[in-house]
Amino acid sequence: MSYPPGMSLPEKPTPEEPPAQRPRNVLAWALIVPTAALLGAALAQYPSVLASYGGILLALGAWAAAAAVTGGIWGRTWPTLLMSLSLLALLLFGGPAYAELYMKRLGEPAPAVVVDIRDRSREGGRPVDGDGDLVCTVMELNDERTVHRVSQQENCWDQFTAGQRITIRKDPLGLLEPRLPDGPDQGGTLALTVAVAAGAYLLTAAAIVHAGRRR
Repeated sequence: MSYPPGMSLPEKPTPEEPPAQRPRNVLAWALIVPTAALLGAALAQYPSVLASYGGILLALGAWAAAAAVTGGIWGRTWPTLLMSLSLLALLLFGGPAYAELYMKRLGEPAPAVVVDIRDRSREGGRPVDGDGDLVCTVMELNDERTVHRVSQQENCWDQFTAGQRITIRKDPLGLLEPRLPDGPDQGGTLALTVAVAAGAYLLTAAAIVHAGRRR
């Protein structure tokens, strides 16, 4: 077909994503992003430098990829902001929820005694902030008298006194540090932490689905 002089040729239509594929792609993003962030938060709980930094990089990579897709490609500003905030909550609560739930359900109980509780913030002359940087030294009451030094991440707070006998939970795989038992005022913390992490996971997925449906 010929066109008069001066008339530009019609632009070729830009190939678009097939409509049948869009829901599948959106649902894939909604599943992969919070799952990768939760996995990264769980890996960050391990004392291994490789696992810890690998988990952080995985979580940040999931956030960066999701923000680029929802905010850049799909052009959805407010869902991207909501997704970023919910991902932050998932990173803050998902890791501790995983570690506490795993150790309480699968950790092997072992009798021990509290040897010492130190506040490193006082020793270094730094201002005390809340409970400080507490470190508990506990010794297992076994033939080897194994000694563990655990921090607040493993539930070392002010619920113990030196010489107190307790039951710690040990990772059957030997990868996580032993976890100390809860005090009398910590009964509902696990349920709350898991609930917040689950809510952040679902909110992240919902924000991505909303951004994908309205693009």
